[in-house]
Amino acid sequence: MTAMDALVRIQRVIAVLTLHPDGLPLTVLAEELDVSADQLQSEILAYYRVDVTSEQSAGMLRPEVIDFVSVGGEVVDPHQAPVIRLASDVPEAELGIRQLSAADVSALYMAARSLRQFEPENEVLQSATERLERDLLGEEIALNDDSGTDRLAVLREAIRTSSPAVVEYSREWLPGVGQRTIHPYRLLQTDRGFELDAGPLVDGRPRTYLLRRMRSAYVVDDVRFDKPDNLESILDRDREPVRVQLSLPQGSHWVADRFAERTEVVAADGDDLTLDVYFLPPVERRVALVLLVAGAESFVIEPPEYSVAASQLAEQLFQHHGFVSRS
Repeated sequence: MTAMDALVRIQRVIAVLTLHPDGLPLTVLAEELDVSADQLQSEILAYYRVDVTSEQSAGMLRPEVIDFVSVGGEVVDPHQAPVIRLASDVPEAELGIRQLSAADVSALYMAARSLRQFEPENEVLQSATERLERDLLGEEIALNDDSGTDRLAVLREAIRTSSPAVVEYSREWLPGVGQRTIHPYRLLQTDRGFELDAGPLVDGRPRTYLLRRMRSAYVVDDVRFDKPDNLESILDRDREPVRVQLSLPQGSHWVADRFAERTEVVAADGDDLTLDVYFLPPVERRVALVLLVAGAESFVIEPPEYSVAASQLAEQLFQHHGFVSRS
């Protein structure tokens, strides 16, 4: 049981209580959530007792609307109260309208969904996530939603047993869908979602696969692969970003943020920005995309080997679309 389990459970309590303005017995709520009444009571008290900043709560609102009451509806000691209810001096809050904004619900949903991928056996979390999916996406979309949980479980098993996996993969940088046998080494969660570092190594380097680009995956039974020596250092070295200094027009900083791991402003004036931009492989392709999207006034300051990246990509695009090269 994790803190996120408790947080999701309390949000479910709040959602249920919005349908019961007179409140519900703590024992009934606990049975509905498959926990003991004592555990649920302690979680609610801890939730409202602790000081939580907006950053720590991932942007989720904590409504001050739960009352601990007697059977007759009188407010009593929370440790002795048999019933809990929502109460507020704002009428909309008692209807649940003011409890969570759309952004708050979205933040809760994304946190619960990420946790569900790490705890696929957690039935309470699965139920809460499915309810949020129906509320946010609608019944039909939620039923057809593909979170990648099945492929994640396959890859974890392959990593655990050092077994090859066969994946059908839609490539990120080039067109086409292909099937390949890989050696899964490590799963990471980044801003792009779940990423898999895998072999076999090519020129001493792994390849990175995005889970959202995998259409299917299965483990090759009764086969094992040998992990390279110093595997962790190889994987860490491959994820060291390469610094490229760029000059971009003002207003195009977002382009660098879109394709880079991070950016740092070196200098700026009314017309241009000088940025240190940190890229993961394929560095040349990412640099080229930034320059092409940012416009003709953008260019590489250093290192010089990336200065022709944009023109080379533009040439490929001209050829692909049947245009005559301007070179």
